[in-house]
Amino acid sequence: MGEDLSSPEDPPPESLAGTPRIAVVFGVSLFNYISHTLIRYSTPLYFNALGYPENTYANFVFYWLTAFIAGSSFSGLLTSRYGERRVWSGSLLLFAGLGLLLIHIPGHWMIPFSGLLYGLSAAGQWVGVMAFVQTVTPSKRGRANSFLMIALGAGSFIGAPLGRLLIGMSSGGAPTPENFALLFWSHVLICVLGAVLVSAVSRHPGPAPHQVSESSWRTNVALLKMPRYLAIVIPLSLMGGPVFQTVNIYLPYRAGAPEIGLMAGAVDQGWAALLTAGYGFQFLGGLAILLIAGRKAGAGMATGVLAAFAVCSLGIGFSPNAYALFVFVALFEFVRQLMRWSQTGYVSEHMPIHLRGPAIGFSTTLSGLSSTLFAYVIKEVFPPGAPNFSSSLPFFIGGSIGVLGALLLLISNKALLKASPPREQQRSDTT
Repeated sequence: MGEDLSSPEDPPPESLAGTPRIAVVFGVSLFNYISHTLIRYSTPLYFNALGYPENTYANFVFYWLTAFIAGSSFSGLLTSRYGERRVWSGSLLLFAGLGLLLIHIPGHWMIPFSGLLYGLSAAGQWVGVMAFVQTVTPSKRGRANSFLMIALGAGSFIGAPLGRLLIGMSSGGAPTPENFALLFWSHVLICVLGAVLVSAVSRHPGPAPHQVSESSWRTNVALLKMPRYLAIVIPLSLMGGPVFQTVNIYLPYRAGAPEIGLMAGAVDQGWAALLTAGYGFQFLGGLAILLIAGRKAGAGMATGVLAAFAVCSLGIGFSPNAYALFVFVALFEFVRQLMRWSQTGYVSEHMPIHLRGPAIGFSTTLSGLSSTLFAYVIKEVFPPGAPNFSSSLPFFIGGSIGVLGALLLLISNKALLKASPPREQQRSDTT
């Protein structure tokens, strides 16, 4: 119960040899998340334009989450064995394949395949880039984490209006399925160019800053023997996952609710504006990470972030009109950045360097596992389009799970602190 998960800071290297080129990482991440937002913005509209059932988008995201579970742990293991850069660039190429699939195989039967492809590629991108960024020198780790989140927010902010522009360039009125081709081809081009840049120039010349672990499965098992690690990731990732999915899956349905009216079928009546406002606050959330990343923040920070995240989800469910929805979505996206970092960068800061890749992968897997279970239960019990479906209900359920997770995180870490006093107190007790 009292083992110390932290490790001494790595000695500063004599040069930048082998460390990531932050400018390249920032640029690729910026365009990477433009492409992610193009998919997120367009798929609800695209499926409506194709005349698919109302629950198609929810099913699409469910398959995405299912693949994300296996993909996250697998990607964590691959980063330990083959390196973070290869995992990131390979996943970008897989993500390009999603655009080709949506263009060339427009049929309802392809929804499971496109969702699975999305989940596998998204897991590899997320684990790969987050683990890659942790390999910078310790003095630059906090700044690198923040730059990555800023790139994520800025790219997402650009993606929704760009998607609306690309669809508008191809249609004179209500969008038809053919009008989405330019958007999907843009997505493919962005992903392929990003993969090339990551493979070719993402590191400074020289050897990698540390040796990758060959005992991938053994390191994953080692995580399960660390009570402090489990006390962080079980509430933060396992119970935080459903909160992410309230917006990831059900925001289009909430935006299309009669009292909100931001989407009508395949017609955007404010959907792009809603996403753009939220992503603008994601950018601000990335800036906020500058204040906490790289400083080994305590459990109180993680507890506050999870609690705020859950409350924002509840607020989206309670929103009586579009104006309130804009406010709560903006706040949700600001805190989302802190949650993303909490489940990855924050967790890795409390781990020895050889466990950082697997720790991020396992944390992401737990989040994906609970997310998939949440998505499955909601879509089976309250499927979109059913008479008993309420666009607010998923936000009430997911937000409540997040509140319980924050309470568990607070209680479990207090218990561990009593069992194992902080290192500063231990040192004072021995002097």
